[in-house]
Amino acid sequence: MATLPPWHYSSDCIAIEYWADPAAIAALLPPGLAPDEKSAGRVFFWFLDWQFTGSNDELTDPARYQYREAFALVEAVFDGTPVNYCPYIFVDNDAAIARGWAQGFPKKLGSAPRPANA
Repeated sequence: MATLPPWHYSSDCIAIEYWADPAAIAALLPPGLAPDEKSAGRVFFWFLDWQFTGSNDELTDPARYQYREAFALVEAVFDGTPVNYCPYIFVDNDAAIARGWAQGFPKKLGSAPRPANA
């Protein structure tokens, strides 16, 4: 169960910025969103190694509060306002899925190799 905010996050991350075919971006967008013509198909793909807490009890169950995540953000327009839309997001932890669903993210379970010393 996702606790009520505030939630505190810390992570190591890398973001990759690239440009995709604007028609491919348009195909990903739900009704109400339009491609951002000014961005010319700009996409960001993020990889993150997270540590979070919502109730300051991460020391009692560290595995619950650590996860890896990868997601895409595409630039779009909603009601005239530029936005980033998240069509894909993957995590390797059930608690992260529950929290993401509560926040409205389309999280799915994925896996990430862990270093041998982790």
